[in-house]
Amino acid sequence: MLHFTVRRLLPVLASVVFAATAAAQGGSLTGRVTTKDAGRPLDNARVTISDGARAVGVATSGEAGVYVVPNIAAGSYTVTISRIGYQLQRFPATAIQAGQATTLNAVLDEIPTQLNAVVTTASRKPEKALDAPASLSVVTRETIERKPSISVADLVKGQPGIDVSNGGIAQSMIVARGFNNAFSGSLLMLQDYRFAGVPSLRVNVPYLSLGQSEDIERVELLLGPASALYGPNSGAGVLHVITKSPFSSQGTTLSLQGGQQSIFRGAIRHAGTAGKHFGYKLSGEYMRGDDFQYNDPGEPAQISRPASPGATPTLTANQRDFFFERLNGEARMDIRPTDNSELITTVSMTKVPSAIELTGANGASQVRNWTYQNFQQRVRIGRLFLQGFANVSNAGNENKGDSRGTFLLRNGQPIVDKSRVYTGQIQHGFGLNKGRTDFVYGVDFIKTNPQTGNTINGNNEDVDDVTEYGGYVQGKTALSSRWDFLAALRVDKTSVIKGEFVSPRAALTYRAADNQSLRFTFNRSFNTPANFSFFLDLPSVVDAAGFRRTASLTPFNLPTYDVIATGNRPKVGMSFDRSCSATSGFGNFCMRSPFINNGGTVVGASAATALPAFVAFRQPVFAGALAQGYAPALAGLSAIGLSPTAIAGLAQTLGGAVASRLATNLPTNAQIGTVGRLGSASIDANAVTDLPPLNASFDNTFEVGYKGLGMNGKLSFDFSAWAQQRGGGAITASLVTPWIFANPTQTGAYVGAQAGAALAAAIPAYVTAEVTAGRLSPAQGNALASALGASATALATGAATNLTPLLAGIPLGTVGFTDAINTNYNLRATYRRVEKTVEVWGSDLGLSYQFTQDFALDWTASVVNRVVFDEIQVGTSPLSLNAPGAKTTLTARYQGLENGYGFETRWRYTDAFPVNSGVYESDVQNPSNAGPFKYAPVAVSNQFDVQFSKRFQTTGTKGVVFSVNVQNIFDNKVATFVGVPALGRLALTKLSYTF
Repeated sequence: MLHFTVRRLLPVLASVVFAATAAAQGGSLTGRVTTKDAGRPLDNARVTISDGARAVGVATSGEAGVYVVPNIAAGSYTVTISRIGYQLQRFPATAIQAGQATTLNAVLDEIPTQLNAVVTTASRKPEKALDAPASLSVVTRETIERKPSISVADLVKGQPGIDVSNGGIAQSMIVARGFNNAFSGSLLMLQDYRFAGVPSLRVNVPYLSLGQSEDIERVELLLGPASALYGPNSGAGVLHVITKSPFSSQGTTLSLQGGQQSIFRGAIRHAGTAGKHFGYKLSGEYMRGDDFQYNDPGEPAQISRPASPGATPTLTANQRDFFFERLNGEARMDIRPTDNSELITTVSMTKVPSAIELTGANGASQVRNWTYQNFQQRVRIGRLFLQGFANVSNAGNENKGDSRGTFLLRNGQPIVDKSRVYTGQIQHGFGLNKGRTDFVYGVDFIKTNPQTGNTINGNNEDVDDVTEYGGYVQGKTALSSRWDFLAALRVDKTSVIKGEFVSPRAALTYRAADNQSLRFTFNRSFNTPANFSFFLDLPSVVDAAGFRRTASLTPFNLPTYDVIATGNRPKVGMSFDRSCSATSGFGNFCMRSPFINNGGTVVGASAATALPAFVAFRQPVFAGALAQGYAPALAGLSAIGLSPTAIAGLAQTLGGAVASRLATNLPTNAQIGTVGRLGSASIDANAVTDLPPLNASFDNTFEVGYKGLGMNGKLSFDFSAWAQQRGGGAITASLVTPWIFANPTQTGAYVGAQAGAALAAAIPAYVTAEVTAGRLSPAQGNALASALGASATALATGAATNLTPLLAGIPLGTVGFTDAINTNYNLRATYRRVEKTVEVWGSDLGLSYQFTQDFALDWTASVVNRVVFDEIQVGTSPLSLNAPGAKTTLTARYQGLENGYGFETRWRYTDAFPVNSGVYESDVQNPSNAGPFKYAPVAVSNQFDVQFSKRFQTTGTKGVVFSVNVQNIFDNKVATFVGVPALGRLALTKLSYTF
């Protein structure tokens, strides 16, 4: 104790001694350096006295924060005080007088970093990231201001545990710890505590739903489950964009940005106050560019589109529009009646006139005139927080006959989405035991109201509203000076799933030192299916059987089988119609056939029932086809005096007789065997099972983490190791209704027998008629009868040979459901939950070392032990992580606090991985008009980025910042997902002026 006290007093005594001798040695400068947050003394702060560019004195503060710079000639100097991890302070025109000790105290504010930033996402209350019982990273305001970016995806790329798949200059899919998807919404995205996803589709489209970078104060990224506090669909983590308050960001910012791909971006932000109680903010942005090009082989050369709103759709060339354009505006008003209360009103709107966005079940969409609006009211009184908000989406079409809005590139289907979500939230907190115990509790209400104009949700349009509500409580208590325990419990209910969902959370935290913590956590989270999983009713694939693509079938003009993407009915599921046991040849299933009352009649799932109807549907064409086949075989009859015209007539008569026999005779199931096929694969009737209703999936996650600061604040680190049991496997979208085909072997035998019977009756009748009419003599008649009788077997066999591939190769009907909307013969693809559990584990590391005040090295690394889960089949392939199993970044950065220069270079590595997401499935044969094709899996990627910035003025946040960011400087073109372009080099520049 004595040693400690003396050590603390030495710097103070030194200052007294130096002050006493200052007269003999010139003037001196002395003072104390402390922190802004708690007034703690700061040691190792560097004090530099400069005369222009020349340093005339340097000192370092001691443990008490005291410094002394002796023997300074009298004059006026600039004093800078800096310390690693803190904002530099500059004191111009500091006077030093001979024989006197000048006192200059300094208060330094911490530079926001990953661990000392104040965050709110982990516990829904303010706390330092170091104290948060979760793996959480922060993108700071300083980083955002220096980096030219197009969307928030550019800001979070390279953060630990975050996977970003870019589909173009703006399109991106962001998830945490894998399980990415096209049309992904697994990561809960928030902006200022409101949801930032497209309402009923529950998809994250960052360029559509998140604001401009000039508005952003910070981005918080929470890895791992958060259901205990945030409820449904936060089981994969949270990305929270928090914008600047007008009270702390007054002034005007003008930004201009440009770069490759003809990118241009202009933005303005103005914030001000009127007195101490009122603040406001207005911001706006315009951005455009030419996207990287990619043409999907799964998209046909022509699609059916109306030329103008309301016009009849006609086939038109299917050409992607690679132009990207975005407009955004936001207004905010803050009222602070007291120091402990505030009311914040926000209104914003984004419009995207042109873009390309992936969907999982229907391929890419051409975005046209999509708008996204939100209205939010927040109220805070002490620790009471209330908010209500509405998010409103509009895909640009007024109805399904409109041509001005968004449409699907695989079939031309217009998308009408005027959906909205209404949310109300209340939260309160209080402390006990002198602050050692703290509670947070609250309730949430969410109502999703899809309005899709009978396009996305089709016939479900009037029954597709979803209501969700839940409540939670979280308590945290200090077990000792080092140990904290946190427990949380949440209960939720939704209108489309039976039962309640319980999400517990527990965390034990040990503070190994004041700036280091070890945590052990358990989270049980749940995710509910998106609205479209229940209510989708949208054409997905046109002409699934390929009738229009097969030239030989053109004369038959067959009705096409389309694939309809269908939701799984909430709470009841989907049951196949099994009421046709008396006539079915496929179990006891029923079907609808386009050849029987155009699908309007339910009949037994039997090829024997539908095959005669198929022939009758185009009987003249069948007769003509048979006649065309018979003509060469009958050509020899010219030897008995038949003219070519007579031979052609005979062929037509015989062909007509066989066609008529096949169209009118009703075979039995034993004569025409029935084959079921799901897509192109055969399926047994016993393998066709009903689809149970969708339910929530529950994931159990265990995590251990260690984070902190070391080496006098130079080193910061955050390491997490986690293991997860993913319950419910996955919700998969796949074809579920089998086609009915005729068995080719039995069909061939049946056609041969029926053709023989038809010919046996038709030949004598034809000969008799020709002799009676005098067109043949009796001798010729006898010769003709003899010749035809000898060739009848061959003619019958020829009929079987020619017709069987057609009759057994055409789907004759589709097994259907009892569902009231199942009123046609189209195929159905819908959602089912695979009730299996998969286990996965991984780790994430974020490490930063600050070599000097200006130079630092950052390293991030993440691994997941599996990228393919063979125990769960999704479509024709196993469930995939759809993200790399290993990725890392290494960044060297220089940020001159005194000269304003900044330089950064980053290496990014991601491992190769397969993709299985809806229609985007790598290494699988896919049909198309141009023939089968395969998507390639995502390849290994090694990319380097460089960034330069210069701040020309460093007074507070005012000044001019010029920056250049070049992503993928070596132009290593690698696609980051299936169905997206391989992105090349992208150089962006930005000039911003704040005044």
